Amino acid sequence: SLQGDMQTKLNDIQQRLEANPKDAEAQKELQAVYMSAQQRMQVEQQNVVNLLYDAIQRVINTYRTEKGYAVIISTEAVAAFDSKSDVTNEVLDLVNKQKLDFKSVTPEAEKAPEAAPAPKAETPKDDKAAKAKK
Repeated sequence: SLQGDMQTKLNDIQQRLEANPKDAEAQKELQAVYMSAQQRMQVEQQNVVNLLYDAIQRVINTYRTEKGYAVIISTEAVAAFDSKSDVTNEVLDLVNKQKLDFKSVTPEAEKAPEAAPAPKAETPKDDKAAKAKK
């Protein structure tokens, strides 16, 4: 839905440009909206990747612990192995049973409109304590 909303905005600006190709303001707006949309989609995609990675890691760690394995190694990292020791399908079944809640990442501008002021450093009351810290 995010991608659809962004595409709609881009299409609207594009139509304005088609009606008036010399509209410098629309050209700037198109470029800004496109760059913003591209950055936002990258952030959202990375968020999905991170959520999936975390879920997979949790499943693998739980599976390893429950089965008493010391390690679980990806098949790409091994020179040779007995297919009877391949637990890929079992782990995938467990991963596929996970319920993940994908929430959109809030853009930084919406997240914190104003930065909170930094706390003031306290002045040492005792010169000996100040020198001791140095």
